[in-house]
Amino acid sequence: MPFAQVNNNVKTVISGGNTMNDQMFVETLIITSSFLTIAFVLVMSVLLLERTR
Repeated sequence: MPFAQVNNNVKTVISGGNTMNDQMFVETLIITSSFLTIAFVLVMSVLLLERTR
């Protein structure tokens, strides 16, 4: 299929939704979730410390 490599969404549709074998996609999800978790913890800790003063 010539257009199977257009992007992840097209590849997912063609391959039947099997994205868990895509190593880069999994690594991107892990990095993104880690970044968002760290940012959330920092923001919440600053808000909590400012409120208790």
